[in-house]
Amino acid sequence: MLHLLIATAILFAPPEVRELKHDANTVYHFVTTDGIKVDGQQIKPDPPTFGDEMSQDEQLAALRRIAGSERGATEMMSDSISAPHKLTIRDTKTKTHVVRSGDLYFCVRVDLNTIQPQKAFAAVQDRAVEAGNMRFEAKAVAAGELQVIGEKPREDLWYVRAKLRLLDRIVATRTDQVASSRSEDSVIVAARTDERFNTGASKNEWQTLTVKGSTETLGTPRPYAGGAGYAKMTRLKGEAGRVIVETHFVYAEPLEWFDGAPILRSKFGLIAQDQIRRLRSELKKATTKSEAKSGS
Repeated sequence: MLHLLIATAILFAPPEVRELKHDANTVYHFVTTDGIKVDGQQIKPDPPTFGDEMSQDEQLAALRRIAGSERGATEMMSDSISAPHKLTIRDTKTKTHVVRSGDLYFCVRVDLNTIQPQKAFAAVQDRAVEAGNMRFEAKAVAAGELQVIGEKPREDLWYVRAKLRLLDRIVATRTDQVASSRSEDSVIVAARTDERFNTGASKNEWQTLTVKGSTETLGTPRPYAGGAGYAKMTRLKGEAGRVIVETHFVYAEPLEWFDGAPILRSKFGLIAQDQIRRLRSELKKATTKSEAKSGS
């Protein structure tokens, strides 16, 4: 779910960080070409629905297909904080996992030119996100820790360690390689769990969690495959200041978590709704503040 947290962390910030063009975004290329491999099966996220080359009519036609109707598309593009979003989930079973694949679409009003993913992430890291009895935390990996995998800090690539607490039953840690890229009409943020962190002090791993009163007991650490995904923010042509956000992801859920039952999957809609509304509220406050400052 890290890609969703990054996507919903969009804030206003000046364009200071050098960004790649989409064709040079190696993380995005890996995510869309390779995805993740679990028990010999390779599963990857769907390609973007909204291509930069699409006309206004083509964009609106795609949005109508997603929303299910003309009215649904109009409602998705409304400025309401509670405007609807569309989320679909698919499952692929392997010998030891259920791989969940998802597609999420929603609209926000924001100037695409002000979106700076790295600056936005820096502003929200270490801030816990809680929804549906789950807790997510993300933090940038320190430069010294990158030496373990033979990497050095770069402006166009960063590493994010996510800690997840799921339904008071599972805790997991994953370290993702993340990159953002920009074109005239879109911004992409892509993330994938980096297998090089499967060893060392900060491993990609999960543990069972047993809670009895004020006592919490962790089970034996086990390898965690994590996932891969991306968020693409595309300017809606003919709609001043309106952006369509689409996220596509896959992640591996061990059968040992919930015996393959869709317990965690059932929470995705609640998480998406909570984070999207929070994002819209933040953007609205930022816009109001900016307009007030301009008028003073």
